[in-house]
Amino acid sequence: MSRICDICGKTKMNGNKIKRDNQGIRGRNSYERLPNLQNITVTDENGRKSKMKVCTGCLKKMKQEDA
Repeated sequence: MSRICDICGKTKMNGNKIKRDNQGIRGRNSYERLPNLQNITVTDENGRKSKMKVCTGCLKKMKQEDA
């Protein structure tokens, strides 16, 4: 199962959690942040339905364009 937005191509983001104390940096742990993808059904001009995985940012833009 792919974790990629079909519209903008947004994928996972990597980062580091940094442990700090009074002496400075004590260590780093890496982590992944996944996009918030939603499954939607879209109909095109010909009336065909297709399923897409869309991030919530793109979904919000699509709703604004329809209104």
